[in-house]
Amino acid sequence: MKFPYKSVAIFFSSFPFAVSTYALSTSDDLETIYGPIEIVGVNPSTQSVAGMNVPAEILATQRVSTSDTARLLQDVPGVSLYGAGGLSNLPAIHGMADDRVLVQVDGMGLMSACPNHMNSPLSYIDPSNVASINVFAGITPVSAGGDSLGGTILVSSAPPEFATSIEKTIMKGQAGTFYRSNGDAYGGNFSAIYANEWFNLTYAGSTAQSTNYKTAQDFKPAAPAAPDRGWLAGNEVGSSAYEAANNSLSLATRIANQLIQFNASVQDVPYELFPNQRMDMTKNNNKQFKLSFAGDYPWGTANARIFEQITHHQMQFGEDKQFQYGAAEGMPMDTDGKTRGASALA
Repeated sequence: MKFPYKSVAIFFSSFPFAVSTYALSTSDDLETIYGPIEIVGVNPSTQSVAGMNVPAEILATQRVSTSDTARLLQDVPGVSLYGAGGLSNLPAIHGMADDRVLVQVDGMGLMSACPNHMNSPLSYIDPSNVASINVFAGITPVSAGGDSLGGTILVSSAPPEFATSIEKTIMKGQAGTFYRSNGDAYGGNFSAIYANEWFNLTYAGSTAQSTNYKTAQDFKPAAPAAPDRGWLAGNEVGSSAYEAANNSLSLATRIANQLIQFNASVQDVPYELFPNQRMDMTKNNNKQFKLSFAGDYPWGTANARIFEQITHHQMQFGEDKQFQYGAAEGMPMDTDGKTRGASALA
């Protein structure tokens, strides 16, 4: 089966936010039945629309313990996660998830090419590249989308860095690696920056890989994973392996109070297996291109961006699931998705 998929998203706004207020009143009949009724609430004029920023120290601590960006949200009040593979946990805000929660990565409203939404937007940025996360539960500013029922999650990478008039030129890089014994998970990340007072070139790359993880003790008998598949130990969680690689390049120029930036990124996921799904992701190749502008003027700020996302997505029965059903060999599914978007804020 092959599913072509294409979408276009355009959003323009000149207002910082929108707030809806509701009036509550008591009924004499209810007071007669239940006695005095006290209504306790928050004055809408005092509610913050700035959202909740995940503290930088929490991000720094959690980056080293996971390869899934969604897990950086696990301690945010009101946010819960639906387990869906080693790279693609799905966030829910106050019980609302999937399309009811708007997710933007560096200002891009990325969409799932998979009909089952197994390639979530948060999986397209490695935790090592996340510089900030802002969560809006319920009320969402128009500038952040404004039309999501459950809330909005804004994930951003670090802004481009420029040299000062004293430094003249910046050349630096950083590298990291990790190993987790459960599942023999390992990977690494590397980034490098070259910049002067008006130009910035930044590269970032990362890899992550894991075999099936294991529980503390046996929870099932050791047996073949399926009639025609390999062996699973009693404490091995089948279909929990994954592999991913991310590469991104950024070019930015700063002229007076204006910033123009071009970003290009490529993600390759050869496989991500799902222990709680009937099918597995056997390939996900994603390309993103973005051109953005930001200006700071005496009358205020202006921001604009255009982007394109191109995804080739494949699903099939993985190595821990039965593959042969009579004469049928698996159930392959190919999906091609393309999303174009634009936004302007002033």
